[in-house]
Amino acid sequence: MTSSILCHLLVGLPGSGKSTFARQLNEQIPNSVIISTDAIRLRLYGDEKIQGDWNTIEQSVIEQVRLAITHEQTAIYDATNVRLDWRNSLLDKVSDLNPEWIAWWINTPVNICKYWNRRRSRKVPNYVINAYYDDLQQSPPTLGEGYIAVKEITPLG
Repeated sequence: MTSSILCHLLVGLPGSGKSTFARQLNEQIPNSVIISTDAIRLRLYGDEKIQGDWNTIEQSVIEQVRLAITHEQTAIYDATNVRLDWRNSLLDKVSDLNPEWIAWWINTPVNICKYWNRRRSRKVPNYVINAYYDDLQQSPPTLGEGYIAVKEITPLG
């Protein structure tokens, strides 16, 4: 590998539109792959609603990101990533491959996330959305985490 692979990490509440944005990025970026915790849960447990064992899920995320980077593919990581320690864990575990990361903060207002959440098949309880909102307010993504850019997108609903 002669140059760094540019990867994308999505950050946002459940129901914020991350997966829709991931698909749009995937359509725009040749040779890109979406790595989704929902898809991993579906593969591992037969249902994306089953939260399962995070260590097993995270291991699969890391393996898929590493595989994408070593095959010179752009990884698009589609997960909530609302906590700083969650984001740092991923970046640390693939840092030896020297990818560059852009963080995309899908900053949809919480009331719109709850509205959109009620209309999708996999509903997340409001208390989880509220807790994740608090987490994200305490530690929004910043350049100091090691990204080459942090892009904030605010869908209006």
